[in-house]
Amino acid sequence: MAKMIFVNLPVADLQKSIAFYEAVGAVADPHFADASAQMMTFSETIHVMLLTHERFSSFTSRPIANAHEVAQMLLCITEESREGVDITVGKALAAGSKEHNEPDDHGFMYGRSFEDPDGHCWGVNWMDVEAAMAAGADAAALSHSQERKKEETNDALYGRFRDPCAGRQQAGLYRHGGQGGPDLHRAWRDPRGGNVE
Repeated sequence: MAKMIFVNLPVADLQKSIAFYEAVGAVADPHFADASAQMMTFSETIHVMLLTHERFSSFTSRPIANAHEVAQMLLCITEESREGVDITVGKALAAGSKEHNEPDDHGFMYGRSFEDPDGHCWGVNWMDVEAAMAAGADAAALSHSQERKKEETNDALYGRFRDPCAGRQQAGLYRHGGQGGPDLHRAWRDPRGGNVE
């Protein structure tokens, strides 16, 4: 059996929260409900347990944060298309919610967000997985290329010399000439003493 997740959320008004989650597409399960709790099902593996503050406090001694003022977590569910994202968030807004952030559009990935009546933040995302993987590969290749260019630039500026005695790369600078000789020359230091150009 696939593992399931049950997200437990404290709510101030249980009936109001049930109505809101039904509006965005969750289904109330009558088998897991009483006067202090209601399980809302998004899929066979994703469930949200809405709990009154009193019931929620029976599971933890920590105070319940005001999600309208502080961030506890950022929840996220997926949709099968960009249109699905807009539809779900549109339902939330019609049910009295507000959008938490501006839409996030990367072409291969699109997301919007909303808040439930208690301020819990939900993201709704769609992603073209193949395009996302390709974009990640391109980004990795670009990063490698940039690192290589940085190395080549450092080589050009400071020089790389192999110490035949120590068998390691060293780079050094020393001033050559007297008062009128400010030229800097690259050199590696011979471990037996002295600078070798």
